[in-house]
Amino acid sequence: MKTKALLVAIAALSCLFLVACAAQKIEVKTTSGFLADYSALAKGGEDQLGLVYEQPGLELSSYKKVMVDHVVLYLNPQSEAQAIQPEQMTKLAEHFHQALINSLQKQYQITDQAGSEVMRIRAAISDVEPGHPVAGTMSSIMPLGIVVSSATKATTDSNVGVGRAAMEIELVDSVTGERLAAAVDRREGGKQVGSGKWEDVEEAFEHWAEKLVSFLKSKS
Repeated sequence: MKTKALLVAIAALSCLFLVACAAQKIEVKTTSGFLADYSALAKGGEDQLGLVYEQPGLELSSYKKVMVDHVVLYLNPQSEAQAIQPEQMTKLAEHFHQALINSLQKQYQITDQAGSEVMRIRAAISDVEPGHPVAGTMSSIMPLGIVVSSATKATTDSNVGVGRAAMEIELVDSVTGERLAAAVDRREGGKQVGSGKWEDVEEAFEHWAEKLVSFLKSKS
């Protein structure tokens, strides 16, 4: 018991000072089918999401308002999230939706009506996996082996015990339905000591909302 407590304490101190404790992007290996077309998406750069697409010559300054569809759960049939209680999944979808609204309303007027100056945002949670803080902490300082999920074979670049989430998002013209941009991303937590079961997942939602606004600003 003393040894275990010491290891946890060391991990806690490490996470206070190491950048590695931040949430990180991991490779996108599966898609859900939420997006009608994935063929144009390409691997994103280091500071981008996992798979990305933007319309050639994209310029968004003509859009003054944003219509945000309710985030939907569009899970891969093999996803471990199938076992999560529906009530919890609904809460996660609502959290992601609100994160999008909170970030977007700093730059755009939010509306529920389509129009010539309105951009529509569609988003889906395609996978989630709750974290196990103790396991995540221990894996920071001692290998516990490789976890294999029902969806994909985990590799040694994935952290044991931390939360993971995946999402798909698409920006379209609210009148014509023309695709403006799209992305698919998957992230895992950073093994922060004492983080809650869903904290890593919710942190991913906040990250995606902020990345979306940064992208829109860069194209306006």
